[in-house]
Amino acid sequence: MKRIAGTIFAVFLALVLFFVMLPVLILPVLVTGQKKPEIPSLAVLELDLGGTFTDQPQGSSFDTGRASSASIIRVVEALARAEDDARVSGLFVTLDGEETLPIAQAEEIRDALKSFRAKGKFVIVHARSFQPAGLGAYYAATESDELWMQPGGTFASSDVQVNASFAEALANTDESASSGGQYEDYKTAVRSFTRRGLSGPDRDAYGSLVQAIHDRATEGIAISRGMSPDGLRALLQEGPRDAADALASGLISHLGPFDQARSAALIRAGQGATGITWSDYLAGAGTLYGQGAVIAVVYAEGPIKSDQMEGAATPTINANITANAIRDAADDESVKAILFRVDSAGGSAVASGQIWDAVKYASDSGKPVVVSMGSVAASGGYYVAMAADRIIAQPTTITGSIGVVDGKFVMGRSYGTLGLTLSETVAGGPGEQKNGLSDVEAAGGSGESWQTVNKVLGNFYTDFTLKVAEGRGMSLEAVHEVASGRAWSGAQARDLGLIDGLGGFRYAIAETKTMIGLDANAPVELRVWPGPASPWQRIMQMKGVSGSAGRVILMFSQLGQVETIKDLMGSVYNGAAPDEGPVEAE
Repeated sequence: MKRIAGTIFAVFLALVLFFVMLPVLILPVLVTGQKKPEIPSLAVLELDLGGTFTDQPQGSSFDTGRASSASIIRVVEALARAEDDARVSGLFVTLDGEETLPIAQAEEIRDALKSFRAKGKFVIVHARSFQPAGLGAYYAATESDELWMQPGGTFASSDVQVNASFAEALANTDESASSGGQYEDYKTAVRSFTRRGLSGPDRDAYGSLVQAIHDRATEGIAISRGMSPDGLRALLQEGPRDAADALASGLISHLGPFDQARSAALIRAGQGATGITWSDYLAGAGTLYGQGAVIAVVYAEGPIKSDQMEGAATPTINANITANAIRDAADDESVKAILFRVDSAGGSAVASGQIWDAVKYASDSGKPVVVSMGSVAASGGYYVAMAADRIIAQPTTITGSIGVVDGKFVMGRSYGTLGLTLSETVAGGPGEQKNGLSDVEAAGGSGESWQTVNKVLGNFYTDFTLKVAEGRGMSLEAVHEVASGRAWSGAQARDLGLIDGLGGFRYAIAETKTMIGLDANAPVELRVWPGPASPWQRIMQMKGVSGSAGRVILMFSQLGQVETIKDLMGSVYNGAAPDEGPVEAE
Protein backbone atom coordinates (compact mmCIF):
# COMPACT_ATOMS: atom_id res chain seq x y z
CA MET A 1 0.00 0.00 0.00
CA LYS A 2 2.82 2.37 0.89
CA ARG A 3 4.50 1.61 -2.44
CA ILE A 4 1.28 2.45 -4.35
CA ALA A 5 0.84 5.69 -2.41
CA GLY A 6 4.44 6.63 -3.04
CA THR A 7 4.08 6.01 -6.76
CA ILE A 8 0.89 8.10 -6.92
CA PHE A 9 2.64 10.93 -5.08
CA ALA A 10 5.65 10.72 -7.43
CA VAL A 11 3.38 10.86 -10.47
CA PHE A 12 1.58 13.87 -8.97
CA LEU A 13 4.89 15.68 -8.49
CA ALA A 14 5.89 14.77 -12.02
CA LEU A 15 2.68 16.30 -13.39
CA VAL A 16 3.33 19.48 -11.41
CA LEU A 17 6.83 19.59 -12.84
CA PHE A 18 5.55 18.97 -16.34
CA PHE A 19 2.75 21.56 -16.43
CA VAL A 20 4.19 24.26 -14.15
CA MET A 21 7.98 24.14 -14.11
CA LEU A 22 8.74 22.56 -17.45
CA PRO A 23 7.97 25.67 -19.54
CA VAL A 24 10.54 27.59 -17.51
CA LEU A 25 13.15 24.85 -17.76
CA ILE A 26 12.83 24.36 -21.48
CA LEU A 27 12.55 28.01 -22.46
CA PRO A 28 16.16 28.13 -23.72
CA VAL A 29 15.43 25.05 -25.84
CA LEU A 30 12.22 26.43 -27.29
CA VAL A 31 13.72 29.70 -28.45
CA THR A 32 15.75 27.87 -31.07
CA GLY A 33 13.27 29.14 -33.61
CA GLN A 34 14.16 32.79 -32.97
CA LYS A 35 14.63 35.06 -35.95
CA LYS A 36 17.92 34.69 -37.76
CA PRO A 37 20.28 37.66 -37.63
CA GLU A 38 19.97 40.00 -40.60
CA ILE A 39 23.08 40.38 -42.71
CA PRO A 40 23.82 43.95 -43.88
CA SER A 41 23.95 44.54 -47.62
CA LEU A 42 27.51 45.83 -47.14
CA ALA A 43 29.14 43.97 -44.27
CA VAL A 44 32.47 43.59 -42.52
CA LEU A 45 32.79 40.39 -40.51
CA GLU A 46 34.20 40.83 -37.02
CA LEU A 47 36.29 38.10 -35.41
CA ASP A 48 37.57 38.36 -31.85
CA LEU A 49 40.39 35.85 -31.35
CA GLY A 50 40.75 36.67 -27.66
CA GLY A 51 40.49 33.81 -25.21
CA THR A 52 40.75 30.10 -25.82
CA PHE A 53 39.16 28.34 -28.79
CA THR A 54 38.21 24.71 -28.86
CA ASP A 55 39.09 22.88 -32.02
CA GLN A 56 35.55 21.64 -32.62
CA PRO A 57 32.02 22.91 -31.92
CA GLN A 58 30.95 21.97 -28.41
CA GLY A 59 27.20 21.57 -27.96
CA SER A 60 25.42 22.54 -24.77
CA SER A 61 22.24 21.25 -23.21
CA PHE A 62 20.43 24.39 -24.32
CA ASP A 63 22.22 25.19 -27.56
CA THR A 64 20.22 27.87 -29.33
CA GLY A 65 21.48 26.91 -32.75
CA ARG A 66 23.71 30.00 -32.96
CA ALA A 67 27.41 29.53 -33.53
CA SER A 68 27.83 29.97 -29.79
CA SER A 69 30.77 27.64 -29.40
CA ALA A 70 34.03 29.48 -30.07
CA SER A 71 35.64 26.77 -32.16
CA ILE A 72 38.23 26.88 -34.89
CA ILE A 73 36.05 24.73 -37.17
CA ARG A 74 33.13 27.17 -36.98
CA VAL A 75 35.38 30.17 -37.63
CA VAL A 76 36.76 28.40 -40.69
CA GLU A 77 33.25 27.63 -41.92
CA ALA A 78 32.10 31.22 -41.45
CA LEU A 79 35.00 32.53 -43.52
CA ALA A 80 34.43 29.87 -46.17
CA ARG A 81 30.75 30.83 -46.35
CA ALA A 82 31.65 34.52 -46.68
CA GLU A 83 34.21 34.08 -49.44
CA ASP A 84 31.65 34.17 -52.25
CA ASP A 85 29.05 36.28 -50.45
CA ALA A 86 28.79 39.61 -52.28
CA ARG A 87 27.45 41.24 -49.12
CA VAL A 88 30.74 40.70 -47.29
CA SER A 89 33.60 43.00 -48.20
CA GLY A 90 36.17 42.12 -45.61
CA LEU A 91 37.11 40.95 -42.14
CA PHE A 92 38.18 42.81 -39.01
CA VAL A 93 40.12 40.68 -36.50
CA THR A 94 40.93 41.69 -32.93
CA LEU A 95 43.55 40.20 -30.60
CA ASP A 96 43.80 41.04 -26.92
CA GLY A 97 47.50 40.32 -26.70
CA GLU A 98 47.29 37.34 -24.36
CA GLU A 99 46.30 34.65 -26.88
CA THR A 100 48.26 31.43 -26.80
CA LEU A 101 46.98 29.88 -30.00
CA PRO A 102 48.65 26.57 -30.77
CA ILE A 103 50.54 26.88 -34.03
CA ALA A 104 48.30 24.34 -35.77
CA GLN A 105 45.16 26.29 -34.75
CA ALA A 106 46.81 29.46 -35.99
CA GLU A 107 47.62 27.70 -39.26
CA GLU A 108 43.98 26.60 -39.65
CA ILE A 109 42.87 30.23 -39.26
CA ARG A 110 45.69 31.46 -41.46
CA ASP A 111 44.65 29.08 -44.26
CA ALA A 112 41.09 30.39 -44.01
CA LEU A 113 42.31 34.01 -44.15
CA LYS A 114 44.47 33.26 -47.17
CA SER A 115 41.54 31.71 -49.04
CA PHE A 116 39.30 34.62 -47.99
CA ARG A 117 41.76 37.19 -49.33
CA ALA A 118 42.22 35.23 -52.55
CA LYS A 119 38.56 35.99 -53.34
CA GLY A 120 39.23 39.73 -53.29
CA LYS A 121 38.24 40.31 -49.66
CA PHE A 122 40.42 42.32 -47.27
CA VAL A 123 41.61 41.41 -43.77
CA ILE A 124 42.54 44.02 -41.16
CA VAL A 125 43.92 42.90 -37.79
CA HIS A 126 44.23 44.96 -34.61
CA ALA A 127 46.23 43.68 -31.64
CA ARG A 128 46.68 45.28 -28.25
CA SER A 129 50.02 43.51 -27.96
CA PHE A 130 51.80 40.38 -29.05
CA GLN A 131 52.75 39.40 -25.55
CA PRO A 132 52.95 35.57 -25.35
CA ALA A 133 56.28 33.99 -26.14
CA GLY A 134 54.69 31.63 -28.67
CA LEU A 135 54.26 32.64 -32.31
CA GLY A 136 50.70 31.34 -32.80
CA ALA A 137 48.70 34.59 -32.61
CA TYR A 138 51.27 36.52 -34.65
CA TYR A 139 51.46 33.71 -37.22
CA ALA A 140 47.71 33.96 -37.81
CA ALA A 141 47.64 37.78 -37.74
CA THR A 142 50.27 38.27 -40.42
CA GLU A 143 47.98 36.79 -43.09
CA SER A 144 46.38 40.22 -43.45
CA ASP A 145 46.33 43.37 -45.54
CA GLU A 146 46.87 45.65 -42.56
CA LEU A 147 48.32 44.65 -39.19
CA TRP A 148 47.62 47.28 -36.53
CA MET A 149 48.96 47.46 -33.00
CA GLN A 150 47.86 49.53 -30.01
CA PRO A 151 50.23 52.40 -29.15
CA GLY A 152 51.95 51.47 -25.92
CA GLY A 153 51.65 47.76 -26.69
CA THR A 154 54.52 45.30 -26.46
CA PHE A 155 55.78 42.93 -29.11
CA ALA A 156 57.27 39.88 -27.39
CA SER A 157 56.44 36.94 -29.68
CA SER A 158 59.70 35.16 -30.32
CA ASP A 159 59.82 31.40 -30.46
CA VAL A 160 58.15 28.02 -30.03
CA GLN A 161 58.79 26.28 -26.73
CA VAL A 162 58.10 23.04 -24.91
CA ASN A 163 58.20 23.37 -21.14
CA ALA A 164 58.67 20.21 -19.08
CA SER A 165 58.23 20.06 -15.30
CA PHE A 166 59.75 17.43 -13.05
CA ALA A 167 58.55 16.25 -9.64
CA GLU A 168 61.09 13.60 -8.72
CA ALA A 169 62.79 15.73 -6.06
CA LEU A 170 59.45 16.64 -4.48
CA ALA A 171 58.45 12.99 -4.42
CA ASN A 172 61.64 12.08 -2.57
CA THR A 173 61.24 14.97 -0.13
CA ASP A 174 57.76 13.77 0.70
CA GLU A 175 59.09 10.22 1.07
CA SER A 176 56.72 9.14 -1.65
CA ALA A 177 57.76 7.78 -4.98
CA SER A 178 56.40 7.38 -8.44
CA SER A 179 56.54 4.28 -10.52
CA GLY A 180 55.93 3.98 -14.19
CA GLY A 181 56.73 2.17 -17.35
CA GLN A 182 56.98 3.24 -20.95
CA TYR A 183 57.38 1.89 -24.44
CA GLU A 184 59.74 3.22 -25.64
CA ASP A 185 62.54 5.83 -25.35
CA TYR A 186 60.61 9.00 -26.20
CA LYS A 187 57.53 8.61 -24.00
CA THR A 188 58.10 11.40 -21.50
CA ALA A 189 54.97 11.38 -19.33
CA VAL A 190 56.31 9.00 -16.69
CA ARG A 191 59.78 10.53 -16.60
CA SER A 192 58.31 13.81 -15.35
CA PHE A 193 57.85 12.01 -12.03
CA THR A 194 61.01 9.93 -12.00
CA ARG A 195 63.72 12.36 -13.22
CA ARG A 196 65.05 15.80 -12.38
CA GLY A 197 65.50 16.90 -16.00
CA LEU A 198 65.25 15.97 -19.66
CA SER A 199 67.02 12.85 -20.82
CA GLY A 200 69.05 12.75 -24.02
CA PRO A 201 66.23 11.16 -26.07
CA ASP A 202 63.72 13.66 -24.64
CA ARG A 203 65.84 16.65 -25.54
CA ASP A 204 66.49 15.25 -29.01
CA ALA A 205 62.80 14.66 -29.69
CA TYR A 206 61.61 17.98 -28.32
CA GLY A 207 64.32 19.89 -30.13
CA SER A 208 63.49 18.36 -33.50
CA LEU A 209 59.77 18.94 -33.03
CA VAL A 210 59.87 22.57 -31.92
CA GLN A 211 62.47 23.46 -34.55
CA ALA A 212 60.29 22.05 -37.33
CA ILE A 213 57.25 23.97 -36.06
CA HIS A 214 59.25 27.16 -35.52
CA ASP A 215 60.72 27.02 -39.02
CA ARG A 216 57.27 26.57 -40.55
CA ALA A 217 55.86 29.55 -38.66
CA THR A 218 58.77 31.91 -39.29
CA GLU A 219 58.88 31.10 -43.00
CA GLY A 220 55.17 31.85 -43.32
CA ILE A 221 55.43 35.07 -41.33
CA ALA A 222 58.44 36.21 -43.37
CA ILE A 223 56.54 35.75 -46.63
CA SER A 224 53.55 37.68 -45.28
CA ARG A 225 55.68 40.58 -44.00
CA GLY A 226 57.93 40.71 -47.05
CA MET A 227 61.07 39.72 -45.17
CA SER A 228 63.69 37.04 -45.44
CA PRO A 229 63.32 34.20 -42.91
CA ASP A 230 66.79 34.93 -41.53
CA GLY A 231 66.00 38.64 -41.20
CA LEU A 232 62.79 37.86 -39.33
CA ARG A 233 64.55 35.42 -36.99
CA ALA A 234 67.15 38.09 -36.19
CA LEU A 235 64.38 40.55 -35.27
CA LEU A 236 62.60 38.02 -33.11
CA GLN A 237 65.79 37.09 -31.28
CA GLU A 238 66.36 40.70 -30.23
CA GLY A 239 63.66 40.30 -27.62
CA PRO A 240 60.68 42.43 -26.61
CA ARG A 241 60.17 45.83 -28.21
CA ASP A 242 57.58 48.58 -27.97
CA ALA A 243 54.91 49.22 -30.60
CA ALA A 244 56.80 52.05 -32.32
CA ASP A 245 59.88 49.86 -32.69
CA ALA A 246 57.73 46.99 -34.02
CA LEU A 247 56.36 49.38 -36.67
CA ALA A 248 59.80 50.66 -37.62
CA SER A 249 61.08 47.08 -37.89
CA GLY A 250 58.29 46.06 -40.25
CA LEU A 251 56.77 43.55 -37.83
CA ILE A 252 53.46 45.45 -38.04
CA SER A 253 52.08 47.85 -40.65
CA HIS A 254 50.02 50.38 -38.68
CA LEU A 255 49.96 51.95 -35.24
CA GLY A 256 46.67 53.10 -33.71
CA PRO A 257 43.87 52.39 -31.24
CA PHE A 258 41.06 49.90 -31.75
CA ASP A 259 38.46 52.42 -32.93
CA GLN A 260 40.78 53.83 -35.57
CA ALA A 261 41.56 50.37 -36.94
CA ARG A 262 37.89 49.37 -37.01
CA SER A 263 36.99 52.63 -38.78
CA ALA A 264 39.68 51.86 -41.34
CA ALA A 265 38.00 48.52 -42.03
CA LEU A 266 34.55 50.08 -42.48
CA ILE A 267 35.91 52.85 -44.71
CA ARG A 268 37.72 50.29 -46.84
CA ALA A 269 34.48 48.34 -47.25
CA GLY A 270 32.64 51.40 -48.54
CA GLN A 271 30.10 53.98 -47.48
CA GLY A 272 27.34 52.49 -45.34
CA ALA A 273 29.29 49.39 -44.36
CA THR A 274 28.24 47.71 -41.10
CA GLY A 275 30.03 45.25 -38.87
CA ILE A 276 28.56 41.86 -37.99
CA THR A 277 30.11 39.20 -35.76
CA TRP A 278 31.24 36.05 -37.49
CA SER A 279 28.85 33.96 -35.37
CA ASP A 280 25.79 36.07 -36.23
CA TYR A 281 26.83 35.98 -39.87
CA LEU A 282 27.07 32.18 -39.87
CA ALA A 283 23.71 31.87 -38.10
CA GLY A 284 22.08 34.21 -40.62
CA ALA A 285 23.78 32.99 -43.79
CA GLY A 286 23.46 29.30 -43.05
CA THR A 287 25.89 26.50 -43.67
CA LEU A 288 27.96 26.18 -46.80
CA TYR A 289 27.56 22.43 -46.62
CA GLY A 290 23.81 21.87 -46.68
CA GLN A 291 23.10 19.94 -49.85
CA GLY A 292 24.58 17.25 -52.07
CA ALA A 293 26.20 13.93 -51.23
CA VAL A 294 26.11 13.27 -47.49
CA ILE A 295 29.40 13.18 -45.57
CA ALA A 296 29.14 12.21 -41.91
CA VAL A 297 31.32 14.32 -39.61
CA VAL A 298 32.41 12.77 -36.31
CA TYR A 299 34.20 15.06 -33.85
CA ALA A 300 36.70 13.84 -31.24
CA GLU A 301 38.51 16.35 -29.03
CA GLY A 302 40.27 15.94 -25.70
CA PRO A 303 41.51 12.97 -23.66
CA ILE A 304 40.12 9.59 -24.71
CA LYS A 305 38.05 7.95 -21.98
CA SER A 306 35.79 4.94 -21.61
CA ASP A 307 33.41 6.63 -19.18
CA GLN A 308 30.80 9.34 -19.65
CA MET A 309 32.69 12.24 -18.03
CA GLU A 310 29.54 14.34 -17.62
CA GLY A 311 30.09 17.97 -16.70
CA ALA A 312 33.76 17.99 -17.74
CA ALA A 313 35.14 21.53 -17.96
CA THR A 314 37.07 20.72 -21.12
CA PRO A 315 36.19 18.55 -24.13
CA THR A 316 36.50 14.81 -23.57
CA ILE A 317 36.25 11.93 -26.03
CA ASN A 318 33.79 9.29 -24.87
CA ALA A 319 34.84 6.09 -26.64
CA ASN A 320 31.33 4.61 -26.52
CA ILE A 321 29.69 7.64 -28.11
CA THR A 322 32.44 8.14 -30.70
CA ALA A 323 32.66 4.49 -31.74
CA ASN A 324 28.87 4.16 -31.98
CA ALA A 325 28.67 7.33 -34.07
CA ILE A 326 31.21 5.97 -36.56
CA ARG A 327 29.46 2.61 -36.77
CA ASP A 328 26.04 4.21 -37.17
CA ALA A 329 27.32 6.46 -39.94
CA ALA A 330 28.91 3.47 -41.65
CA ASP A 331 25.59 1.60 -41.57
CA ASP A 332 23.54 4.55 -42.85
CA GLU A 333 22.90 4.08 -46.58
CA SER A 334 22.58 7.84 -47.16
CA VAL A 335 26.17 8.45 -45.99
CA LYS A 336 28.81 8.32 -48.72
CA ALA A 337 31.90 8.88 -46.55
CA ILE A 338 32.99 9.69 -42.99
CA LEU A 339 35.15 12.67 -42.04
CA PHE A 340 36.67 12.05 -38.61
CA ARG A 341 38.13 15.17 -36.95
CA VAL A 342 40.63 14.28 -34.20
CA ASP A 343 42.31 16.63 -31.74
CA SER A 344 43.70 14.55 -28.89
CA ALA A 345 46.94 13.79 -27.09
CA GLY A 346 45.64 10.32 -26.21
CA GLY A 347 44.21 8.61 -23.17
CA SER A 348 43.02 5.11 -22.40
CA ALA A 349 44.58 2.44 -24.60
CA VAL A 350 41.45 0.30 -24.32
CA ALA A 351 39.15 3.20 -25.23
CA SER A 352 41.42 4.13 -28.15
CA GLY A 353 41.24 0.56 -29.37
CA GLN A 354 37.45 0.69 -29.25
CA ILE A 355 37.41 3.70 -31.57
CA TRP A 356 40.02 2.10 -33.84
CA ASP A 357 37.75 -0.94 -34.19
CA ALA A 358 34.89 1.32 -35.31
CA VAL A 359 37.05 3.12 -37.88
CA LYS A 360 38.25 -0.26 -39.20
CA TYR A 361 34.64 -1.47 -39.36
CA ALA A 362 33.62 1.57 -41.41
CA SER A 363 36.54 1.28 -43.79
CA ASP A 364 36.10 -2.47 -44.28
CA SER A 365 32.41 -1.96 -45.00
CA GLY A 366 33.34 0.16 -48.01
CA LYS A 367 32.61 3.54 -46.43
CA PRO A 368 35.67 5.76 -46.98
CA VAL A 369 37.04 7.31 -43.78
CA VAL A 370 39.19 10.45 -43.89
CA VAL A 371 40.83 11.73 -40.70
CA SER A 372 41.48 15.44 -40.26
CA MET A 373 43.92 16.16 -37.41
CA GLY A 374 43.80 19.35 -35.36
CA SER A 375 46.55 20.73 -33.13
CA VAL A 376 47.56 17.32 -31.84
CA ALA A 377 46.89 13.70 -32.75
CA ALA A 378 49.41 11.84 -30.66
CA SER A 379 49.53 8.52 -28.81
CA GLY A 380 45.87 7.45 -28.55
CA GLY A 381 44.97 10.40 -30.78
CA TYR A 382 47.06 8.84 -33.53
CA TYR A 383 45.96 5.30 -32.65
CA VAL A 384 42.29 6.04 -33.44
CA ALA A 385 43.26 7.36 -36.89
CA MET A 386 45.41 4.48 -38.14
CA ALA A 387 42.64 2.45 -39.78
CA ALA A 388 41.38 5.39 -41.86
CA ASP A 389 41.69 5.37 -45.63
CA ARG A 390 43.38 8.76 -45.63
CA ILE A 391 44.94 10.91 -42.88
CA ILE A 392 45.34 14.68 -43.22
CA ALA A 393 47.19 16.96 -40.76
CA GLN A 394 48.50 20.50 -40.63
CA PRO A 395 52.26 20.82 -41.16
CA THR A 396 52.47 21.88 -37.50
CA THR A 397 50.14 19.24 -36.01
CA ILE A 398 51.87 17.28 -33.24
CA THR A 399 51.61 13.76 -34.60
CA GLY A 400 52.57 10.19 -33.73
CA SER A 401 54.00 9.49 -30.27
CA ILE A 402 53.55 5.79 -30.93
CA GLY A 403 54.09 4.31 -27.50
CA VAL A 404 52.50 3.33 -24.20
CA VAL A 405 52.96 4.54 -20.62
CA ASP A 406 51.50 3.70 -17.24
CA GLY A 407 52.36 4.67 -13.70
CA LYS A 408 51.29 5.53 -10.19
CA PHE A 409 52.40 7.31 -7.05
CA VAL A 410 53.64 4.96 -4.35
CA MET A 411 52.51 6.64 -1.15
CA GLY A 412 53.29 3.99 1.47
CA ARG A 413 56.21 5.81 3.10
CA SER A 414 54.33 9.12 3.07
CA TYR A 415 51.39 7.54 4.83
CA GLY A 416 53.80 6.07 7.36
CA THR A 417 55.17 9.48 8.32
CA LEU A 418 51.60 10.50 9.12
CA GLY A 419 51.02 7.46 11.29
CA LEU A 420 48.70 5.89 8.73
CA THR A 421 48.74 2.27 7.70
CA LEU A 422 47.38 1.23 4.34
CA SER A 423 44.37 -1.04 4.64
CA GLU A 424 44.89 -4.70 3.98
CA THR A 425 42.88 -6.44 1.28
CA VAL A 426 41.55 -9.97 1.40
CA ALA A 427 40.55 -11.21 -2.05
CA GLY A 428 38.89 -14.40 -3.13
CA GLY A 429 40.36 -16.58 -5.84
CA PRO A 430 42.92 -19.32 -6.35
CA GLY A 431 45.87 -18.04 -4.33
CA GLU A 432 47.58 -14.68 -4.43
CA GLN A 433 46.97 -12.68 -7.58
CA LYS A 434 49.19 -10.00 -9.01
CA ASN A 435 47.47 -6.63 -9.27
CA GLY A 436 49.75 -4.77 -11.63
CA LEU A 437 50.70 -1.32 -10.41
CA SER A 438 49.06 -1.92 -7.05
CA ASP A 439 51.95 -4.26 -6.25
CA VAL A 440 54.73 -1.92 -7.35
CA GLU A 441 56.50 -0.66 -4.24
CA ALA A 442 59.59 1.17 -5.36
CA ALA A 443 60.36 4.06 -7.64
CA GLY A 444 61.24 2.91 -11.11
CA GLY A 445 59.76 -0.48 -10.47
CA SER A 446 61.41 -3.75 -9.65
CA GLY A 447 60.69 -7.37 -9.00
CA GLU A 448 58.08 -9.72 -10.32
CA SER A 449 55.18 -7.27 -10.03
CA TRP A 450 56.93 -4.72 -12.18
CA GLN A 451 57.80 -7.37 -14.75
CA THR A 452 54.10 -8.17 -15.02
CA VAL A 453 53.26 -4.49 -15.65
CA ASN A 454 56.00 -4.20 -18.25
CA LYS A 455 54.71 -7.30 -20.01
CA VAL A 456 51.26 -5.74 -20.32
CA LEU A 457 52.75 -2.48 -21.63
CA GLY A 458 54.87 -4.43 -24.08
CA ASN A 459 51.81 -6.20 -25.43
CA PHE A 460 50.05 -2.86 -25.93
CA TYR A 461 53.09 -1.44 -27.71
CA THR A 462 53.34 -4.46 -29.99
CA ASP A 463 49.65 -4.11 -30.84
CA PHE A 464 50.13 -0.39 -31.50
CA THR A 465 53.03 -0.87 -33.90
CA LEU A 466 51.36 -3.76 -35.72
CA LYS A 467 48.29 -1.61 -36.34
CA VAL A 468 50.50 1.21 -37.64
CA ALA A 469 52.19 -1.20 -40.03
CA GLU A 470 48.84 -2.53 -41.22
CA GLY A 471 47.14 0.84 -41.56
CA ARG A 472 50.02 2.70 -43.16
CA GLY A 473 51.35 -0.10 -45.35
CA MET A 474 54.75 -0.03 -43.67
CA SER A 475 57.11 -2.77 -42.59
CA LEU A 476 57.33 -3.37 -38.85
CA GLU A 477 61.00 -2.38 -38.97
CA ALA A 478 60.11 0.96 -40.56
CA VAL A 479 57.44 1.56 -37.93
CA HIS A 480 59.89 0.95 -35.08
CA GLU A 481 62.22 3.56 -36.55
CA VAL A 482 59.56 6.27 -36.30
CA ALA A 483 57.77 5.00 -33.18
CA SER A 484 59.35 4.64 -29.72
CA GLY A 485 56.95 7.28 -28.39
CA ARG A 486 58.45 10.10 -30.45
CA ALA A 487 56.21 12.98 -31.57
CA TRP A 488 56.63 14.55 -34.98
CA SER A 489 55.32 17.63 -36.73
CA GLY A 490 52.72 16.99 -39.39
CA ALA A 491 55.24 17.77 -42.13
CA GLN A 492 57.71 15.30 -40.64
CA ALA A 493 54.97 12.69 -40.25
CA ARG A 494 54.02 13.05 -43.92
CA ASP A 495 57.63 12.48 -44.99
CA LEU A 496 57.82 9.43 -42.72
CA GLY A 497 54.63 7.89 -44.10
CA LEU A 498 52.55 8.31 -40.94
CA ILE A 499 50.01 10.55 -42.70
CA ASP A 500 48.98 11.14 -46.31
CA GLY A 501 48.62 14.87 -46.84
CA LEU A 502 49.00 18.34 -45.35
CA GLY A 503 46.13 20.74 -44.82
CA GLY A 504 43.27 21.80 -42.61
CA PHE A 505 39.60 20.92 -42.27
CA ARG A 506 38.56 22.37 -45.64
CA TYR A 507 41.33 20.48 -47.39
CA ALA A 508 40.15 17.30 -45.68
CA ILE A 509 36.63 17.95 -47.01
CA ALA A 510 38.06 18.25 -50.52
CA GLU A 511 40.00 15.01 -50.07
CA THR A 512 36.83 13.28 -48.87
CA LYS A 513 35.02 14.45 -52.00
CA THR A 514 37.80 12.93 -54.10
CA MET A 515 37.44 9.64 -52.22
CA ILE A 516 33.81 9.37 -53.36
CA GLY A 517 34.47 10.51 -56.92
CA LEU A 518 33.32 14.12 -56.64
CA ASP A 519 34.88 17.26 -58.01
CA ALA A 520 36.51 19.54 -55.43
CA ASN A 521 33.81 22.17 -56.05
CA ALA A 522 30.88 19.75 -55.87
CA PRO A 523 28.30 20.58 -53.17
CA VAL A 524 28.07 18.24 -50.20
CA GLU A 525 26.00 17.99 -47.07
CA LEU A 526 27.94 17.62 -43.84
CA ARG A 527 26.01 15.92 -41.06
CA VAL A 528 27.32 15.70 -37.54
CA TRP A 529 27.17 12.19 -36.02
CA PRO A 530 25.69 11.72 -33.52
CA GLY A 531 23.12 14.47 -33.99
CA PRO A 532 22.33 16.81 -31.09
CA ALA A 533 20.03 15.57 -28.36
CA SER A 534 16.35 16.35 -28.77
CA PRO A 535 14.78 18.86 -26.36
CA TRP A 536 13.27 15.94 -24.40
CA GLN A 537 16.61 14.18 -24.17
CA ARG A 538 18.24 17.39 -22.95
CA ILE A 539 15.64 17.71 -20.21
CA MET A 540 16.18 14.06 -19.21
CA GLN A 541 19.92 14.77 -18.94
CA MET A 542 19.33 17.62 -16.48
CA LYS A 543 20.38 16.88 -12.93
CA GLY A 544 17.38 16.36 -10.70
CA VAL A 545 15.06 15.19 -13.47
CA SER A 546 15.04 11.45 -12.92
CA GLY A 547 13.09 8.55 -11.51
CA SER A 548 9.30 8.66 -11.74
CA ALA A 549 9.28 12.33 -12.80
CA GLY A 550 11.61 11.63 -15.70
CA ARG A 551 9.62 8.62 -16.80
CA VAL A 552 6.38 10.60 -16.80
CA ILE A 553 7.98 13.43 -18.81
CA LEU A 554 9.27 10.91 -21.32
CA MET A 555 5.86 9.21 -21.43
CA PHE A 556 4.13 12.48 -22.24
CA SER A 557 6.68 13.25 -24.96
CA GLN A 558 6.09 9.84 -26.51
CA LEU A 559 2.32 10.39 -26.45
CA GLY A 560 2.60 13.45 -28.65
CA GLN A 561 2.45 16.13 -25.98
CA VAL A 562 4.65 18.45 -28.02
CA GLU A 563 1.45 20.14 -29.20
CA THR A 564 0.41 20.67 -25.57
CA ILE A 565 3.68 22.41 -24.88
CA LYS A 566 3.16 24.59 -27.94
CA ASP A 567 -0.23 25.67 -26.61
CA LEU A 568 1.18 26.38 -23.16
CA MET A 569 4.11 28.42 -24.44
CA GLY A 570 2.17 30.31 -27.11
CA SER A 571 4.23 32.53 -29.34
CA VAL A 572 7.44 31.72 -27.46
CA TYR A 573 7.48 28.36 -29.18
CA ASN A 574 8.54 28.86 -32.78
CA GLY A 575 8.38 25.38 -34.21
CA ALA A 576 11.43 23.90 -32.49
CA ALA A 577 10.22 20.32 -32.71
CA PRO A 578 12.40 17.55 -31.32
CA ASP A 579 15.28 16.68 -33.62
CA GLU A 580 14.73 13.58 -35.71
CA GLY A 581 18.32 12.66 -36.39
CA PRO A 582 21.72 13.98 -37.45
CA VAL A 583 21.86 17.56 -38.64
CA GLU A 584 24.14 19.42 -40.96
CA ALA A 585 27.40 20.77 -39.62
CA GLU A 586 27.48 24.45 -38.74
